[in-house]
Amino acid sequence: MKIKTANPNDLKLHPLAYLIPDMRPDEWQEFYRDVASRGIKTPLEVLADGTVIDGRHRLKAAKQLAMKEVPIMDALLGSDNPEVYMMKAAVLRRHLTDDQRACIAELWKQENKKQGQRTDLTSIPHGMEVPATAFSKKNPTCAEAMKTFKVSYKKIDKAAEVYKVDPELFQAVHQGDTTLSNAYRKAKEISRKQQSVAAQTSYPAGQQIFTGAATLLEEKLPDESVDLFFTDPPYREADLGLYSELAKLARAKLKPSGICLVYCPHPYLDQVLALMSEHLNYWWIFAVLQTGGQPRIWNERIWVSWKPILGFTKYSDTSQRHGHWLSDSYRGGGEDKRYHQWGQDIREAMYFIEKLCPVNGLVVDPFCGGGTILLASKLTHRNWLGVDIDEAYTAISRKRLAESDGGS
Repeated sequence: MKIKTANPNDLKLHPLAYLIPDMRPDEWQEFYRDVASRGIKTPLEVLADGTVIDGRHRLKAAKQLAMKEVPIMDALLGSDNPEVYMMKAAVLRRHLTDDQRACIAELWKQENKKQGQRTDLTSIPHGMEVPATAFSKKNPTCAEAMKTFKVSYKKIDKAAEVYKVDPELFQAVHQGDTTLSNAYRKAKEISRKQQSVAAQTSYPAGQQIFTGAATLLEEKLPDESVDLFFTDPPYREADLGLYSELAKLARAKLKPSGICLVYCPHPYLDQVLALMSEHLNYWWIFAVLQTGGQPRIWNERIWVSWKPILGFTKYSDTSQRHGHWLSDSYRGGGEDKRYHQWGQDIREAMYFIEKLCPVNGLVVDPFCGGGTILLASKLTHRNWLGVDIDEAYTAISRKRLAESDGGS
């Protein structure tokens, strides 16, 4: 371990250093006085390019005291990448609470959602951000993430909820000024008040169809108000991002016991699973067996005899979900193109709705097309809400629902 010196002005903090909370004012004053009187005794750990990954407060004090040089050493990374090493050092050397570590984990998750990388925490090159997928319950790197921060997923999830409702309240937890449980309770109170206002000014549970993008439902629906999201998004590769939007929406709007069902194109099954698992928990895959003519996927030379429907939940515990026993295969009636070029059979929609949504519960279809799922909801005595970006199809859906008297 060779100790060298460097001018503090030639050093820079790692871009993720802000994830670690600052010392409290009283801690900082005591630390600053100690550095002013005794100097810096413990070398800052740096990378080859002068990036500091351990010693942010020492560097801050050195600059404020206009020191000409500080002791430094090469970071002993071992098997860790710089980001993981920096986080471990913060966890081990600072007296951070579990709540603060949960906030660090949530900030790290948010910061690295931008990258969308899908790689293991222990194999990230320097300068690359850590992927949000590392924090997914279903991702194999989740255990490594929780081990690094020494905090449970439950706490990370609570921190995420606080951040969503009130970032200032989140910051208070991050800095150690309040506890996560107090902040979470206050956040829930704020959320309930917001939902109460939203319920009076926007969508009441019932029967409505809107024209617009699926994101319109972020304002129309109160949080945790939906029993079942059931939908059939466009199948083009260019539209795969819609599955991610759907999962994010469902995460916010599903009741704790709710289910999200989505038809999925065979060629992109792996991508849809990955995109939606960033926000929801994969639950099951259902096979709707084709009757009549079999579609073909020409470039793969495959006759398709079944359609996949993916099921997701908000939480990993599905013991409280709505519904009865159901089979994971159903013999459908084939496509129904009378109302939409990609229309599905109403009987299969009715089957899943009856099994997975309580009577008078709310079914939401964010890509409602010709209104098949909405009509299936009406016929099975559920409330329903539909959205489609194409005004021609929302007009068809409204007419179809208005004229229905028990038929399809």
